[in-house]
Amino acid sequence: MYSYISKIHGFRVFSTEGMNEFPLVLPSSYSEFITTTHQDYYLSNLNTNGEIGELTLNLRDISEKLVNSYLTRLAAFLSWVEEYSIESKYVNIMTHHNLPVDLINFYLNEYLIETKGKGEKSVSQSLAALKSYYSYLEATGFSNRQNIFIKPKFKEKARMNTQHRGVIKYLSPKLITTLILFSQTKRDALLLRTASECGLRSMENTGFLLNDFQVGKSVKKGLLSLFEEMRVNEDKQEFIYFLQGKYSKGSSGQGGLAREIFINRDLLQSMEEYWVEERPDTGSDYLFLNDSVNNKGPISKSRGTKVFNKIKKLVLKAQLNGELDSKQQAIEEKHSYHLLRHSFGTNLFYDLAESQDINFEDVSTTSQVYLTVAATLGHTVTGKYAARTTKEYIRSCNIRHSFGI
Repeated sequence: MYSYISKIHGFRVFSTEGMNEFPLVLPSSYSEFITTTHQDYYLSNLNTNGEIGELTLNLRDISEKLVNSYLTRLAAFLSWVEEYSIESKYVNIMTHHNLPVDLINFYLNEYLIETKGKGEKSVSQSLAALKSYYSYLEATGFSNRQNIFIKPKFKEKARMNTQHRGVIKYLSPKLITTLILFSQTKRDALLLRTASECGLRSMENTGFLLNDFQVGKSVKKGLLSLFEEMRVNEDKQEFIYFLQGKYSKGSSGQGGLAREIFINRDLLQSMEEYWVEERPDTGSDYLFLNDSVNNKGPISKSRGTKVFNKIKKLVLKAQLNGELDSKQQAIEEKHSYHLLRHSFGTNLFYDLAESQDINFEDVSTTSQVYLTVAATLGHTVTGKYAARTTKEYIRSCNIRHSFGI
């Protein structure tokens, strides 16, 4: 998705790729409307007696600043839709006006707040922009009314994100080791290690299957096959597990990018130890199960996050009591499970640049270093967010460098 200010038309135009590609009619039409009239549609209750009546669409005046904000936020949303559509047969940028409202709300809640860590102001601006846009589509007959909102639990998360600005987005190896040592079960330690050593998101831990599985016309090895491969090949240090897209980022049933996960020998051995010594004996094909006596089903998508927060409290307490090395990086209340994955990406980014004798500040989004890191983490390499992701890693590499690692 591409957008630009047209000197000919005098407003922002949206297109599928560039200036010479097919225009996106509906967002361009919305852009023309709010830019030339400085008005937009909104839902309101016209009853004056204080009673709640039927909501109706009405016009209101908006400032030029708000016009620019709406169009910027809309461009970000459409870029996300295009990125999301790569691995989904149900979503297409050309039919975004008919997106399920659950997916629109997923973008605002799970993606912006949970994944991207956006704060209250940023999310409120995105919410207002999407409400304005979809109200325009409703008024012009291109979409039904959409109930777009921020869920209560994510409102609190957005407030926390606002308060957590400035947190160091890198966890040192020594701090990660400390977190793992404070794990109370083999499963919990593994959930930290899959993020810090494989770069997995919390939800992606649900994708580890014991038995071999079919993907298209090929059969992929499950963990039981990898355990056997490890015993047969005593010198092999790295093993490949195929993570299916349905277990990656995306709303339920849609999925994200499938990719190969590289598991070092020590981690794979620990997975086998958990399977043999701690994991409940059930008929489930999932490696990671809940540890509740009455619930031995697969872990939830957020289990990694919950485990991290529980362990973080223990480490914070030990830190406060002076039980930890004062010279190592301190855990902060603001630190999150996602930073384990981010730290893995930073280390990979740093090490690849160093091995190729490239200054990490000189790495571009088209370099092999960046493309390798993106593929390993399941990031797309196109669109405006590619450059932003690269900058985040460069900043974190500087932090790692300051630790003397």
